[in-house]
Amino acid sequence: MIPRDLSKDVKTRLQSIGGQVNGLIKMLDKDTDPEKILLQFKAVQKALDKAHYLLLDEVYRKTLAIAISETV
Repeated sequence: MIPRDLSKDVKTRLQSIGGQVNGLIKMLDKDTDPEKILLQFKAVQKALDKAHYLLLDEVYRKTLAIAISETV
């Protein structure tokens, strides 16, 4: 189970990413400069990676804790 504070953090990040994706769609509709669009794609990717890594960190911590307790 994911701790509530982590779950809240990830949800907040995903909502923000959703807003960024909607912004990208609007940029495409307005024929915005492709370089600006690519820059926004990078920002979305970085934000998504951060949310992903937060969850991975939690999984690895639990796995490590279980391995240590089984060893002891």
